[in-house]
Amino acid sequence: MDVVLLISTLTEVPKPVDVLLECKRIPKPGGRIVVSEEMFAPKYVPVSVLDAWARAACLTRVEHNGNAWVYFCHYTP
Repeated sequence: MDVVLLISTLTEVPKPVDVLLECKRIPKPGGRIVVSEEMFAPKYVPVSVLDAWARAACLTRVEHNGNAWVYFCHYTP
């Protein structure tokens, strides 16, 4: 896989860092984990919270697209 895409997913699981840790093993070398959130989602996660979860899973953010309303953050393992 080149990309693992999570759209408004991490707030629906009890341990989002564990999900990110599991996602790390899926992409092939050079692949990415992309997380998207939209402010209209009932459990919206700001980028700062997502980045903290990603750091806890030893992921590095390499790209950010969007704004405060809708965003995509790209991480590499």
